[in-house]
Amino acid sequence: MQAQPTTLFTTKSEAFAKYRAGYSKEAIDTILAPFANQTKITAVDVGAGTGIATRLLADQGAETIGVEPNASMIRAASPHPNMSFIQSDAESIPLEDDYADVVTSFHAFHWFDFKISLGEFNRILKPAGQLAL
Repeated sequence: MQAQPTTLFTTKSEAFAKYRAGYSKEAIDTILAPFANQTKITAVDVGAGTGIATRLLADQGAETIGVEPNASMIRAASPHPNMSFIQSDAESIPLEDDYADVVTSFHAFHWFDFKISLGEFNRILKPAGQLAL
């Protein structure tokens, strides 16, 4: 039996939100450093889960969209004024072309179809955008 990544954490979302380790401020600063001179940074965090990294990007001022296929994980996310979610998978992100300054995926990229998801990341990234995996 193979795990289905879009539903694997459905019954574990509350524990995931409570116990999953976070990321260092230095890591987030490094990801956002190329955009330090911009007044607005748009970030898309794919495979966002409960928004652990999504929130950290938002805390640094980025207008951040978490892309997550599992509704239970989205419901377990704490609200943040710079953060919203879209229920979607990485292979068909419902955002316009050239939308994001940065696309991230922290602990989820291994679940994606690499070729298709990288094509989607490229499509939604602005021409000078950055990808952080």
